[in-house]
Amino acid sequence: MQELLVVVKELEGALAKRWTFDNINWLMLMMKDKHTHFHVFPRYNREREFNGRVWKESEPTSNPFNLQKVDCALRELQAIRDAISAQIIK
Repeated sequence: MQELLVVVKELEGALAKRWTFDNINWLMLMMKDKHTHFHVFPRYNREREFNGRVWKESEPTSNPFNLQKVDCALRELQAIRDAISAQIIK
């Protein structure tokens, strides 16, 4: 639990620095996968631009189960990962 606190602070801090989210949802799941894991969803009330693409929520950010599917190429996912990682002080 102590390590989880560190991870939460680092990840939320990195996301806040890079994209200034309006809300954040954490879901801890174990449905299809056989291990417990977390999904982190920063939420935005207005659109954001990153890496040449505009990202916009289709519903209000207060609904943690608004999990709209977004087609995303591997290179985009890697760019998002790298942008988050760059904000975390090692």
